[in-house]
Amino acid sequence: MGYEVQVPPKVESAVPPPSSDQVIVRMDLDGSTWINKQSISKNDFPARLQDILKGRQSKVVFFAADGELPYDQVAEFMDMVRHNGADNLGIVFEDMKANPVAAGV
Repeated sequence: MGYEVQVPPKVESAVPPPSSDQVIVRMDLDGSTWINKQSISKNDFPARLQDILKGRQSKVVFFAADGELPYDQVAEFMDMVRHNGADNLGIVFEDMKANPVAAGV
């Protein structure tokens, strides 16, 4: 004996595929800054980020930093990203040492 139940249909993909126009910024242990896979000098970073975000409806930026960086350096970098056009920050928690380009994909 049992009860008749209805189960939801199987979901093939719980996570939507990443958008091809995502903006991912990161800071490496040596302090170098990146936008997606392109290394950008700290002096050029603010203007370059503003250019990339200009005209976008969604100004979400995904953020990654080496876990060995001091907190104040990471906070300063996050502030720079926020002050130059990012409305929201998504944090990337992947281990950058295991896969150095993971955050820049």
